[in-house]
Order: sequence, then C-alpha cells, then structure tokens
Amino acid sequence: MKTAMETAAALMALAVTADGSFKEGEKSVLGDIASLLEFPNDKFIDTVENFYKEIRVMNHNAVTKYLHKHASEVDNDDLALIFEAYMEIVLSDGTMSFCEVESLLRMADALGISHADIILMVANLAKDTPKLEIDFE
Repeated sequence: MKTAMETAAALMALAVTADGSFKEGEKSVLGDIASLLEFPNDKFIDTVENFYKEIRVMNHNAVTKYLHKHASEVDNDDLALIFEAYMEIVLSDGTMSFCEVESLLRMADALGISHADIILMVANLAKDTPKLEIDFE
C-alpha cells in the first residue's frame, strides 16, 4: 500500500458516515481492512474514529472538499483497493440504501473510477453476500 494510513482512514471515515452512525459491526470491518491494507489495527480504527468525529459536524460543502482533498492523495495503484474497502464498510450492515449508493458514486467520482466499474464491483460483492437487502426509501 503506497497510500498513507491517514488518507485511507479519512476516506473510511466517510464510509462510516454513509448511513449516519458508527456501528460496532463497522469497527470489525475496519479491523479487517486495516489488516488487508497492512496498517496497525488499533491505530487505524482510532484514526478513523477521529476523522468521523470531524466529519459529523461538517456541512455538505465541507464534506465535499474533504472528500476531494483526501481522494486526491490516494496513490493510483491503490484506487481500486481503497474503493473496495470503502464499499465493504458502506455495505457492512447488509443493506444498501439510497444514501449509501450516493456515497459510493461520490467516492467513485472523487477517485476517478467509472460508474460501470463500480457497478461491477458492487455486483461482485452482492453475489457473495446473498442476504444483501436493497432499501429504496
């Protein structure tokens, strides 16, 4: 992983905010992601939590600036891996909501990943997650 831990943590904090709350299950997924990205588990989770606290008080424009700032710091070789980690957190509760889809699309745009590619990534994840629910509300 060429991308700095702080950059990855900042983006994962955005994933946590996609459904509006930081759930215990997301912490477990963050631990798995830390291992995958070869970051110290506790330090990564603590860093995500600190960024999450910052994001919660931001307005929409500030969040957009935050997203683009940190997305621009992702190494090109890590783009797909960072997006897949983001997607894992967003969908860790087993439900895909409208807000979460919007969050995935905003992240893909910020990272320069095509919507076609992310649809394939989500479809691939969905086939391995048979109980994934879709919430259209």
